[in-house]
Amino acid sequence: MAVAALVAYAVTLPFGAVTWYDNVVISEIARGGITHKALDWSVVATGNAAADSQSWATYYIGGWLTECAYQLGGWMAPKALLLVIYVLTAALLFFYARRRSGSVPFAAALSLFFFVFPRVAYGVKSGRVDMVALFFVFAALALLVWARGMRYRMAALFISGALGACSVFTWMTAVIALPALAWEVDDVVRASSRSWRLRFYGYGVSVAGFLLAAFLLALPFLMDWGTTLEGLKANLAYNLQGRSGDKMAQLMVYFKSLVALPGFFLLGAVAIFSRRRFWILGIGFVIFSVFTALTKAGTARMIYFIPSMVVALSALVGEQEMRRTVLARLCMAALGIVMILSYVRMVALRTAEDFRYRDRRDVAAVQEELESVIGRNASVYTDTFQAYYIGRDLGWKQYRVGSVKGLDPMPYLAKCDWYLNGWCELDGVTEEQLVAAGFRFEKVICSRGEDEKVSAQKYGPYKVYRKVRELRVKELR
Repeated sequence: MAVAALVAYAVTLPFGAVTWYDNVVISEIARGGITHKALDWSVVATGNAAADSQSWATYYIGGWLTECAYQLGGWMAPKALLLVIYVLTAALLFFYARRRSGSVPFAAALSLFFFVFPRVAYGVKSGRVDMVALFFVFAALALLVWARGMRYRMAALFISGALGACSVFTWMTAVIALPALAWEVDDVVRASSRSWRLRFYGYGVSVAGFLLAAFLLALPFLMDWGTTLEGLKANLAYNLQGRSGDKMAQLMVYFKSLVALPGFFLLGAVAIFSRRRFWILGIGFVIFSVFTALTKAGTARMIYFIPSMVVALSALVGEQEMRRTVLARLCMAALGIVMILSYVRMVALRTAEDFRYRDRRDVAAVQEELESVIGRNASVYTDTFQAYYIGRDLGWKQYRVGSVKGLDPMPYLAKCDWYLNGWCELDGVTEEQLVAAGFRFEKVICSRGEDEKVSAQKYGPYKVYRKVRELRVKELR
């Protein structure tokens, strides 16, 4: 089953999903730290030339990895890299669950569930870097469960703390997964000694590993603290903006989405952790739920609860007195049912859907059409992230106002000869601003009909605007 899922993912990877918004932003920020990009263009413009030209975002590890992959292998390479990391993460999860629970069938079922879990699998196919953060978390968990009772446990505690820091510097929301790591550290320390002095020493070693790695990873930002602080303020201000529309409706939509992350995981976590004084996890979940529902954090962040749920269920199965309880049996039954449903959805239905949209996700065809209309080495203000990598392949200078509230796009429009919109309705730039900047509507491209609506499932259609000044120069020629 796992092999069939892997084959389905690999075959559909080139057309399995369009480019993801978050991944473009992360890659664009990281690009400054790899290619030393010029100061005059950015699709996450902040109004600060220094911030636009360097990797100021502290969650840079995933972006740097995917950017290096792009530099080496083109637009497909980041997705291929994430798929490899996905497989390795599932293997680490299997190793951890088997050692922790003592049950090979349970570990196999749990790792397979993770490998076909819709939110996780789709994130990998669309290029999100969450998998890199989860890889660090499960690597730390696997290391700790392997070192339990061994003489190398202090080194394992130190390295696991460092891996925890790496996960946070990959994507900030990974802090949600740290309680799972703390639980396993606590287990290793308690198993190693009954002396409180030695236990505190073990805790200190793990915390020291986390802090040292965090300091080294943050060093580039500490050396330019002013720029870093401005960037973090802009990002925080954007994410704390409330969602538009009715708040209660948004809250209900959020809790309905929990169907994707089965409630039995939460029940298992609360049941186990409450016995181990980890009741704070439940409180943290409620707080994060409300925060996510009312801000722009997004329900996709829920995947960072998976490590805690894996630890909880593995502990549940691993305790002989708990293994035959009603709770354990319900959890196993739910795991089997949801695993089968997820498998059918991602391996069968999703694969069929990917082939259905194959022609509309043909990057080569989209690139050919964009090149025929806009050309190479152009200056383009783009309100679509779908064409980001295509634009880079064509040598475009791409501009777009980032997450800074109230930042005027006019100075950036003045530098551009083209405006590309991916939603067929103006987004971020008004019609009046385009007219004032000298643009006029050119044509709709990548469309199969005038009434076709834009969709996250396919590339296009795009509205193209051209600067009038450029047209007049060509007419005079």
